[in-house]
Amino acid sequence: MKAHKVKKDTSNLAILIHQASENFTQAERRIAQILFASDLMAGLETVAKLGAKAKVSGPTVLRFVSKLGFTSFPEFQACLRAELYQKLIYTTPHDSDHIADQISDNQAMSSVLKEADAFFENCMHRTLQRVNACELEEVTELLADVSRNLYVVGGYFTSPIAELFWYHLHKLRPRTHLIQTNAFKPHEQLSDTGRRDILLLFDICHYQEEIAILAEQAHQKRSTVILITGPKLSPVSRLAHHVLTCDFALFASHESLVPCLVMVELLAVSLEKKLGPEVILRQQDMQKEEQRSKAKHFFPRPA
Repeated sequence: MKAHKVKKDTSNLAILIHQASENFTQAERRIAQILFASDLMAGLETVAKLGAKAKVSGPTVLRFVSKLGFTSFPEFQACLRAELYQKLIYTTPHDSDHIADQISDNQAMSSVLKEADAFFENCMHRTLQRVNACELEEVTELLADVSRNLYVVGGYFTSPIAELFWYHLHKLRPRTHLIQTNAFKPHEQLSDTGRRDILLLFDICHYQEEIAILAEQAHQKRSTVILITGPKLSPVSRLAHHVLTCDFALFASHESLVPCLVMVELLAVSLEKKLGPEVILRQQDMQKEEQRSKAKHFFPRPA
């Protein structure tokens, strides 16, 4: 079948890839993930090296660039080089934003605020730019299947994010479970999972062996694995059915989880829209149950 080509807008390859993403196969999506994970720099590699990084064949790489509207891989690389060159020319050094931030405390705080404003805006933009619309839709479809058990787990760095996401999901759908790392051993909490269950993992930097073991366990039980990771891709990505990446960078020397929060909020909103009226009914039932519990007096009141 003839590949579907999109109209080329060579001013922004990231946008071009997103426009074509609805026609990508799963293998072609992995190429897009590798490109976004490297800020498109992986596109300067040879066909063989790019294919090896994405674990796809050379012909798959060529079909990928064809779907972007390019007649050859060299044409794609020429466009990429031109775009990277323009970014290099028009990038303003960050040092110019910190000319005299040691003059006074007020000026120092002003500098921090300016730096934070630029940093958080950029990292959130890059996170949303990396999201593949088709991948987001497929993940949302899975989460919206309320007949499936959904297990959520994070590592020692991302466990607060996993807990927050579980809180969102619990209000939206039943059969949502948070795997506790400080109670039973995590793998014991997955002992009864099967092929219709879902394991959603957070593994962003500081990769942990325990997370990889859980992914392997779910994979062996033929459960669906959804991974939320950083641009460099967790080792768990080889076992995941769906991979969503969020930008991970340092704000000064601080490791920011803001991009991960963006991903959590995005998935929660997407799921809420997908479930529609079911969410309202569930939340009304939960409120009624809470009111009934408060109305009961389990202990006698003092006379």
